[in-house]
Amino acid sequence: MLKDKAYAKINAALNIKGVREDGYHELEMLNLPVDYYDTVRMIESPEMDVFSNIDLPANNSLIKAVECAREVFGFTQNFTIVLEKNIPFESGLGGGTADAASVLRLLKQHLHLEDREEDFLKIAAKVGADVPFQYVNRPCITEGIGEKLEPVRLRHLYWVLLVKPNSGVSTPKAFAKYDEIGGSHPDVRKLAEAMESGNLAGIAATRGNSLEEAAFTLNKQIEPILHEMRRMGLEASGMSGSGSTVFAIHDDKRVLDMAKKVFEKRFNFTAVCRILV
Repeated sequence: MLKDKAYAKINAALNIKGVREDGYHELEMLNLPVDYYDTVRMIESPEMDVFSNIDLPANNSLIKAVECAREVFGFTQNFTIVLEKNIPFESGLGGGTADAASVLRLLKQHLHLEDREEDFLKIAAKVGADVPFQYVNRPCITEGIGEKLEPVRLRHLYWVLLVKPNSGVSTPKAFAKYDEIGGSHPDVRKLAEAMESGNLAGIAATRGNSLEEAAFTLNKQIEPILHEMRRMGLEASGMSGSGSTVFAIHDDKRVLDMAKKVFEKRFNFTAVCRILV
Protein backbone atom coordinates (compact mmCIF):
# COMPACT_ATOMS: atom_id res chain seq x y z
CA MET A 1 0.00 0.00 0.00
CA LEU A 2 1.42 3.37 -1.05
CA LYS A 3 1.36 6.28 1.39
CA ASP A 4 1.57 10.08 1.04
CA LYS A 5 1.29 13.14 3.27
CA ALA A 6 -1.39 15.64 2.22
CA TYR A 7 0.01 18.91 3.57
CA ALA A 8 -2.22 21.80 4.63
CA LYS A 9 -1.61 25.32 3.34
CA ILE A 10 -2.11 28.89 4.44
CA ASN A 11 -2.84 31.83 2.19
CA ALA A 12 -0.39 34.37 3.58
CA ALA A 13 -2.12 36.83 1.26
CA LEU A 14 -5.25 36.56 -0.88
CA ASN A 15 -6.27 39.27 -3.31
CA ILE A 16 -9.46 39.10 -5.36
CA LYS A 17 -8.69 40.87 -8.61
CA GLY A 18 -12.14 40.55 -10.20
CA VAL A 19 -14.77 38.14 -11.45
CA ARG A 20 -14.30 36.08 -14.62
CA GLU A 21 -16.89 35.55 -17.33
CA ASP A 22 -17.47 32.01 -16.02
CA GLY A 23 -18.41 33.41 -12.60
CA TYR A 24 -15.23 32.37 -10.80
CA HIS A 25 -13.25 35.00 -8.93
CA GLU A 26 -9.85 35.91 -10.34
CA LEU A 27 -7.34 35.50 -7.50
CA GLU A 28 -3.74 36.34 -6.68
CA MET A 29 -2.37 34.59 -3.59
CA LEU A 30 0.83 33.79 -1.74
CA ASN A 31 0.30 30.16 -0.75
CA LEU A 32 2.55 28.39 1.72
CA PRO A 33 2.51 24.66 2.57
CA VAL A 34 2.78 23.83 6.26
CA ASP A 35 3.95 20.73 8.10
CA TYR A 36 0.48 19.63 9.20
CA TYR A 37 -1.14 16.92 7.14
CA ASP A 38 -3.69 14.24 6.42
CA THR A 39 -2.34 10.80 5.50
CA VAL A 40 -3.51 9.13 2.28
CA ARG A 41 -2.91 5.42 1.55
CA MET A 42 -3.83 3.70 -1.71
CA ILE A 43 -3.78 0.17 -3.11
CA GLU A 44 -5.23 -1.49 -6.22
CA SER A 45 -8.55 -3.24 -5.65
CA PRO A 46 -11.46 -4.67 -7.69
CA GLU A 47 -13.68 -1.63 -7.03
CA MET A 48 -13.18 2.04 -6.24
CA ASP A 49 -13.61 2.57 -2.51
CA VAL A 50 -12.71 5.18 0.10
CA PHE A 51 -12.37 4.60 3.83
CA SER A 52 -11.89 7.51 6.21
CA ASN A 53 -11.90 8.29 9.91
CA ILE A 54 -14.58 10.92 9.14
CA ASP A 55 -17.66 10.92 6.93
CA LEU A 56 -16.98 12.07 3.36
CA PRO A 57 -19.46 12.99 0.61
CA ALA A 58 -19.93 10.47 -2.18
CA ASN A 59 -18.47 12.94 -4.70
CA ASN A 60 -15.32 13.51 -2.65
CA SER A 61 -12.10 14.97 -4.03
CA LEU A 62 -10.20 11.66 -3.80
CA ILE A 63 -12.52 9.85 -6.21
CA LYS A 64 -12.64 12.90 -8.47
CA ALA A 65 -8.83 12.93 -8.69
CA VAL A 66 -8.74 9.28 -9.81
CA GLU A 67 -11.49 9.73 -12.39
CA CYS A 68 -9.97 12.91 -13.84
CA ALA A 69 -6.63 11.10 -14.19
CA ARG A 70 -8.36 8.06 -15.73
CA GLU A 71 -9.83 10.30 -18.47
CA VAL A 72 -6.33 11.41 -19.48
CA PHE A 73 -4.28 8.24 -19.05
CA GLY A 74 -6.90 5.58 -19.79
CA PHE A 75 -5.91 3.18 -16.99
CA THR A 76 -8.48 0.58 -15.94
CA GLN A 77 -7.29 -0.15 -12.41
CA ASN A 78 -9.47 0.67 -9.42
CA PHE A 79 -8.18 1.58 -5.99
CA THR A 80 -9.02 1.48 -2.33
CA ILE A 81 -8.07 4.78 -0.73
CA VAL A 82 -7.69 5.12 3.04
CA LEU A 83 -7.74 8.64 4.44
CA GLU A 84 -6.59 9.59 7.92
CA LYS A 85 -8.08 13.07 8.29
CA ASN A 86 -6.44 15.66 10.57
CA ILE A 87 -6.96 18.95 8.70
CA PRO A 88 -10.33 20.35 9.83
CA PHE A 89 -13.20 21.15 7.46
CA GLU A 90 -14.13 24.74 6.56
CA SER A 91 -10.82 25.93 7.93
CA GLY A 92 -9.20 27.63 4.93
CA LEU A 93 -6.30 25.15 5.18
CA GLY A 94 -7.03 23.25 1.97
CA GLY A 95 -7.68 19.80 3.42
CA GLY A 96 -9.84 18.43 0.61
CA THR A 97 -7.59 19.77 -2.13
CA ALA A 98 -4.50 18.46 -0.33
CA ASP A 99 -6.04 14.98 -0.25
CA ALA A 100 -6.77 15.12 -3.98
CA ALA A 101 -3.20 16.25 -4.69
CA SER A 102 -1.88 13.29 -2.69
CA VAL A 103 -3.97 10.88 -4.74
CA LEU A 104 -2.47 12.30 -7.94
CA ARG A 105 1.07 11.91 -6.60
CA LEU A 106 0.31 8.31 -5.60
CA LEU A 107 -1.15 7.56 -9.04
CA LYS A 108 1.96 8.96 -10.70
CA GLN A 109 4.12 6.70 -8.55
CA HIS A 110 1.98 3.57 -8.88
CA LEU A 111 1.48 3.85 -12.64
CA HIS A 112 5.10 4.90 -13.28
CA LEU A 113 4.11 8.15 -14.96
CA GLU A 114 6.92 10.31 -13.59
CA ASP A 115 7.53 11.75 -17.07
CA ARG A 116 3.96 13.12 -17.31
CA GLU A 117 4.29 15.96 -14.82
CA GLU A 118 2.67 18.58 -17.07
CA ASP A 119 -0.32 16.30 -17.59
CA PHE A 120 -0.70 15.86 -13.85
CA LEU A 121 -0.67 19.63 -13.31
CA LYS A 122 -3.45 20.00 -15.90
CA ILE A 123 -5.42 17.24 -14.20
CA ALA A 124 -4.90 18.94 -10.82
CA ALA A 125 -6.41 22.16 -12.20
CA LYS A 126 -9.43 20.20 -13.43
CA VAL A 127 -9.91 18.57 -10.02
CA GLY A 128 -10.16 21.94 -8.27
CA ALA A 129 -8.71 25.28 -7.28
CA ASP A 130 -5.54 25.03 -5.13
CA VAL A 131 -4.96 21.40 -6.20
CA PRO A 132 -2.08 22.37 -8.56
CA PHE A 133 -0.37 24.30 -5.76
CA GLN A 134 -0.82 21.47 -3.28
CA TYR A 135 0.37 19.00 -5.88
CA VAL A 136 3.74 20.80 -6.26
CA ASN A 137 3.74 21.56 -2.52
CA ARG A 138 6.16 24.48 -2.33
CA PRO A 139 5.71 28.23 -1.69
CA CYS A 140 4.11 29.88 -4.72
CA ILE A 141 2.35 32.96 -5.93
CA THR A 142 -0.78 31.50 -7.49
CA GLU A 143 -3.14 33.28 -9.86
CA GLY A 144 -6.33 32.68 -11.80
CA ILE A 145 -8.41 30.20 -9.78
CA GLY A 146 -5.21 28.67 -8.43
CA GLU A 147 -3.92 27.03 -11.61
CA LYS A 148 -1.10 29.50 -12.42
CA LEU A 149 1.97 28.90 -10.25
CA GLU A 150 5.09 31.02 -9.71
CA PRO A 151 7.53 29.47 -7.19
CA VAL A 152 8.78 31.67 -4.34
CA ARG A 153 12.10 30.88 -2.69
CA LEU A 154 12.10 31.33 1.09
CA ARG A 155 15.60 31.51 2.54
CA HIS A 156 14.46 31.83 6.15
CA LEU A 157 12.83 29.33 8.51
CA TYR A 158 9.32 30.36 9.53
CA TRP A 159 6.86 28.84 11.94
CA VAL A 160 3.11 29.36 11.97
CA LEU A 161 0.49 29.23 14.72
CA LEU A 162 -2.91 27.98 13.55
CA VAL A 163 -6.09 28.63 15.53
CA LYS A 164 -9.45 27.57 14.12
CA PRO A 165 -12.66 28.82 15.74
CA ASN A 166 -15.02 26.11 16.89
CA SER A 167 -17.09 26.62 13.74
CA GLY A 168 -16.08 27.10 10.12
CA VAL A 169 -16.90 29.28 7.12
CA SER A 170 -18.52 28.08 3.91
CA THR A 171 -16.35 29.10 0.96
CA PRO A 172 -19.31 29.86 -1.38
CA LYS A 173 -20.92 32.00 1.33
CA ALA A 174 -17.67 33.89 1.92
CA PHE A 175 -17.33 34.78 -1.77
CA ALA A 176 -21.01 35.73 -1.97
CA LYS A 177 -20.63 38.03 1.03
CA TYR A 178 -17.49 39.55 -0.54
CA ASP A 179 -19.51 40.30 -3.68
CA GLU A 180 -21.98 42.12 -1.43
CA ILE A 181 -19.65 44.12 0.84
CA GLY A 182 -16.20 44.03 -0.82
CA GLY A 183 -12.86 43.75 0.97
CA SER A 184 -9.21 44.78 1.07
CA HIS A 185 -6.69 44.19 -1.71
CA PRO A 186 -3.21 43.29 -0.43
CA ASP A 187 -0.04 43.58 -2.52
CA VAL A 188 0.84 39.90 -2.85
CA ARG A 189 4.23 40.49 -4.45
CA LYS A 190 5.38 42.90 -1.75
CA LEU A 191 4.52 40.25 0.82
CA ALA A 192 6.53 37.67 -1.12
CA GLU A 193 9.51 40.06 -1.10
CA ALA A 194 9.19 40.55 2.66
CA MET A 195 9.09 36.80 3.27
CA GLU A 196 12.04 36.17 0.97
CA SER A 197 14.10 38.74 2.91
CA GLY A 198 13.04 37.51 6.38
CA ASN A 199 11.42 40.83 7.30
CA LEU A 200 8.72 40.11 9.91
CA ALA A 201 7.69 43.77 10.11
CA GLY A 202 7.33 43.79 6.33
CA ILE A 203 5.25 40.62 6.46
CA ALA A 204 2.94 42.22 9.02
CA ALA A 205 2.59 45.37 6.92
CA THR A 206 1.83 43.65 3.61
CA ARG A 207 -0.21 40.54 4.41
CA GLY A 208 -3.94 40.70 3.86
CA ASN A 209 -7.00 38.82 2.64
CA SER A 210 -9.84 40.17 0.50
CA LEU A 211 -12.23 37.72 2.19
CA GLU A 212 -11.52 38.71 5.81
CA GLU A 213 -14.30 41.27 6.17
CA ALA A 214 -16.80 38.87 4.62
CA ALA A 215 -15.70 36.03 6.92
CA PHE A 216 -15.87 38.31 9.99
CA THR A 217 -19.61 38.75 9.34
CA LEU A 218 -20.15 35.00 8.88
CA ASN A 219 -18.17 33.80 11.89
CA LYS A 220 -18.00 36.13 14.88
CA GLN A 221 -15.02 34.30 16.45
CA ILE A 222 -12.50 35.08 13.71
CA GLU A 223 -11.92 38.79 14.26
CA PRO A 224 -11.47 38.54 18.08
CA ILE A 225 -8.84 35.80 17.62
CA LEU A 226 -6.99 38.01 15.16
CA HIS A 227 -7.10 40.99 17.54
CA GLU A 228 -5.89 38.83 20.42
CA MET A 229 -2.91 37.60 18.42
CA ARG A 230 -1.94 41.18 17.64
CA ARG A 231 -2.26 42.20 21.30
CA MET A 232 0.23 39.40 22.01
CA GLY A 233 2.64 41.08 19.60
CA LEU A 234 2.01 38.62 16.76
CA GLU A 235 1.62 41.30 14.11
CA ALA A 236 2.23 38.99 11.14
CA SER A 237 -1.18 37.40 11.55
CA GLY A 238 -4.24 36.99 9.37
CA MET A 239 -6.94 34.65 8.12
CA SER A 240 -6.26 31.81 5.69
CA GLY A 241 -8.40 31.32 2.59
CA SER A 242 -12.09 31.90 3.15
CA GLY A 243 -11.64 31.08 6.84
CA SER A 244 -12.06 30.26 9.51
CA THR A 245 -8.46 29.53 10.62
CA VAL A 246 -6.39 32.45 11.88
CA PHE A 247 -2.60 32.22 11.61
CA ALA A 248 0.46 34.00 12.93
CA ILE A 249 3.87 33.78 11.25
CA HIS A 250 7.08 34.07 13.30
CA ASP A 251 10.71 33.05 13.12
CA ASP A 252 10.84 31.94 16.79
CA LYS A 253 8.84 28.78 17.50
CA ARG A 254 8.94 29.40 21.25
CA VAL A 255 6.91 32.58 20.87
CA LEU A 256 4.17 30.70 19.04
CA ASP A 257 4.27 27.76 21.46
CA MET A 258 3.50 30.15 24.32
CA ALA A 259 0.63 31.74 22.39
CA LYS A 260 -0.77 28.31 21.54
CA LYS A 261 -1.15 27.52 25.25
CA VAL A 262 -3.50 30.47 25.57
CA PHE A 263 -5.70 29.55 22.60
CA GLU A 264 -5.84 25.78 23.08
CA LYS A 265 -7.86 26.24 26.28
CA ARG A 266 -10.77 27.67 24.26
CA PHE A 267 -10.54 26.24 20.75
CA ASN A 268 -10.69 22.65 19.50
CA PHE A 269 -7.98 23.05 16.86
CA THR A 270 -4.64 24.75 17.48
CA ALA A 271 -1.23 23.84 16.08
CA VAL A 272 2.28 25.20 15.68
CA CYS A 273 4.04 23.94 12.59
CA ARG A 274 6.83 24.75 10.18
CA ILE A 275 6.31 26.43 6.83
CA LEU A 276 7.69 24.06 4.21
CA VAL A 277 10.18 25.24 1.61
